[in-house]
Amino acid sequence: MPLLCMSEKIIQHVLAENHIVGTNDNERRVGETEEVMVDEIRQYQDFRFVSLMEATWRILEYKMHDRSHSVLVLPVYLQGERTLLYEEFDDFDNIQRRLDSRSKLEAFFKLNREDQEARRNLYAEIPEHYTWDNKYAE
Repeated sequence: MPLLCMSEKIIQHVLAENHIVGTNDNERRVGETEEVMVDEIRQYQDFRFVSLMEATWRILEYKMHDRSHSVLVLPVYLQGERTLLYEEFDDFDNIQRRLDSRSKLEAFFKLNREDQEARRNLYAEIPEHYTWDNKYAE
């Protein structure tokens, strides 16, 4: 990862150049009533401060945040041996509802029973073609 050096004079120059007092260019008077319309998008863009370091980082196309692709956990377990975590004081109805809900593995088997196209995909490939919604985990 390359390092960029900035002298104190450059920092002072950049800060002096970027100290801008807002103008009324973002406001527009409309009609006879002199109603003021504020252009919030332009105002945001005009006052967006991009430091010298951030600008250089973007120009050189380095990653802004150390993020990668998302990881989806696909549980695997033997039939009838599904793991369920709960707290000591959890409501019994809530625990029972989670026990009765379908897991991703069970939904995979149901999908294969009902959709012939899905049978072409392995369990690990299903998230590339289908989405899982916890709200509808029957």
